[in-house]
Amino acid sequence: MIAVRSSRARARAAEGVIAAAARATEETDVYIAYDRDHVYFAFYLHYADPGIMRASRADRDTTWQDDLITVYLDPFMDQQRCYDFDLNGYNVQGDGVINAGQTRGGPIPVADRSWDALFYSGAQIVDDGYTAEMAIPFKSFRYPEQPPGVEHRWGFQIVREIKGKDQERTWSGPRCRATCRASWGRWACSRA
Repeated sequence: MIAVRSSRARARAAEGVIAAAARATEETDVYIAYDRDHVYFAFYLHYADPGIMRASRADRDTTWQDDLITVYLDPFMDQQRCYDFDLNGYNVQGDGVINAGQTRGGPIPVADRSWDALFYSGAQIVDDGYTAEMAIPFKSFRYPEQPPGVEHRWGFQIVREIKGKDQERTWSGPRCRATCRASWGRWACSRA
């Protein structure tokens, strides 16, 4: 289970804990907030045995063999294009675009890594895992314009990969990975 806890950043955010049938073997805490300019994610990725954590200092978009925390956003909620943002324990960023029908790579499709977004991040390895934070500017990706006062509704998914256990755990449930966008979670925000 990945627990999602919300906080306030001049706005309200969704709150929930999703219990999955195939429970995660490691705890993951997720905090989500937003303001006028950014959506924020904070993570605490716990390990019972931190020795299994895989993290390398590498170039951007090349840490597919590391343990990662990834946020997928489908701002049009049309299952045609989504954006992914990921971090490893050394704050190596990855980002990409996944288009409809792109299933190469198995349950987690391989994104087009030629797309580079501007987003801010920080990560630190701690005694029992690592912490990570992302501040993703809304201007870094496309989303539909809404009239004032109308909420944006986006599809989103959070995936934690633990390579030492060959595990991928998702926020929205064990059978819904990055390719199954119809069953992703929903996120709503009102940008002032």
